[in-house]
Amino acid sequence: MNAATMENKGIEIMANVVPVSNHNFNWGLTVNFTKNINEVLSLAPGVTDIGLGGFTGSTINVVVGEAYGSMFSTSFYKDDAGNLIINDNPASAGYGYPIKDQTMKSLGQVSPNWTMGINNELSFRGATLSFLFDIKNGGIMWNGTLSRLIGFGTSKITENRGETVVFEGVKGHLDADGEVITTGAANDIVATYSQYYYMVIGGGASPAQEQFVDKTDWVRLREVSISYDLGKVINKPFLKNLSLYATGRNLWLSTPYRGIDPETNLMGAFNAQGLDYFNMPNTKSYVFGIKVDF
Repeated sequence: MNAATMENKGIEIMANVVPVSNHNFNWGLTVNFTKNINEVLSLAPGVTDIGLGGFTGSTINVVVGEAYGSMFSTSFYKDDAGNLIINDNPASAGYGYPIKDQTMKSLGQVSPNWTMGINNELSFRGATLSFLFDIKNGGIMWNGTLSRLIGFGTSKITENRGETVVFEGVKGHLDADGEVITTGAANDIVATYSQYYYMVIGGGASPAQEQFVDKTDWVRLREVSISYDLGKVINKPFLKNLSLYATGRNLWLSTPYRGIDPETNLMGAFNAQGLDYFNMPNTKSYVFGIKVDF
């Protein structure tokens, strides 16, 4: 069965420019820009959503009105002004802590708003330097690794165990029907960064997972390559070309993501993207070689 209908609207632009070109020096610049807007328009009759994959408290779903592969996650209860609701029930184990909302809510699309590649190639008297910047805007990822490390007590964040804290928000609690009751009074309850907090609320296997969902914008130095043509130096009739080269990949990364790598994914090359759970990062690689043409 064809279970869904979706729409893509996008644009891709590529430009090749030579800002400088003369007998000794040449500079070539290539820029590629891609943007795609995706929306799921309908699902099969009787189908409310399609689950692509996920983990405890964070899943990647197909839902009408959302982008294909949007992330749904648990969070904390908030009032209409966006303030956290802090538990003011002294009989509760969570007294003084934010209250978890187990309702799965959309946090937005995993895929980027747009991507761009900028490649420069500089040549000077037989020497060539090229470097490629890879830029991504938008997208999110669930950092499940951080959540569990906090629950295990091995994250640096948990070094403040035993310290007191007054969480910013308003006091409130849930009634017997699960409805939030709050007067809007600012929270003044002193709580402790305890084992309970880090294993149940602020980390562990089933905390409010929204706090571990990060943006995955990045600027990467994807590749740098240096080569030198020795053909004119050697000047042998049986050699058409002789060059030395060195290439490095994934040499530098700038990103707000707190995990090991915003390009990794728990489920590999699969429809469910944006999940990091003790994943392996990309590797840096270096290649050195000699190219000979006879």
